[in-house]
Amino acid sequence: APPLGQVPRPLVPPPLTAGRRWALPLPPGMDEFGRRKEQRLRPGADRSRAGGVDPAIRGLVDRLNRSERYCSTSSCSGRAILLAGSDQTEGHKQNRSWLFVTHQKCQKEDVLAGLQKAEDNAVFKFEPFVLHVQCRRMEDAQLLHSVAINSGFRNSGITVGKKGKIMMAVRSTHCLEVPLCHQGRVLVLHWPSICPNYPCAP
Repeated sequence: APPLGQVPRPLVPPPLTAGRRWALPLPPGMDEFGRRKEQRLRPGADRSRAGGVDPAIRGLVDRLNRSERYCSTSSCSGRAILLAGSDQTEGHKQNRSWLFVTHQKCQKEDVLAGLQKAEDNAVFKFEPFVLHVQCRRMEDAQLLHSVAINSGFRNSGITVGKKGKIMMAVRSTHCLEVPLCHQGRVLVLHWPSICPNYPCAP
């Protein structure tokens, strides 16, 4: 506090420098978020199988990344996939071969063509839209979470890492996983009418 009788000095912003505007100091962690976002969105940084954002959700992801509050880290518009092996016998999905995958409407003939490549087990899966977004502040994550929940993505959630990294996951519960082939035997009904050379389970 100033001595008695002395009028306190008002807060005055520092002098402006050429080409720059004065702004309040950023809260702790803000600079780190910017660095992570720059690295994440750098050309060539996407190491996914697709090598980029699915066309169906490109507009949504670009709009989020144009905001200073958000940075997408991974996404999928939703896909149908036929995997060789099973979770019980082959381990994680990363170690299983893909017999067929599409991000569009799935055609029966395409799935059956992929199934002919199966030598042992095969599982058909539908994986819905998913989006992971790093958020600058908790308020930003809460806003995005509210939008996701109100849009029907009831499995969405927020996590905070040990170093303060705030992640928001947009997820739904509409998943499907069906075994189509087990130990070389096809489990689908009416298969002989489509491919008579493959044995069906009784």
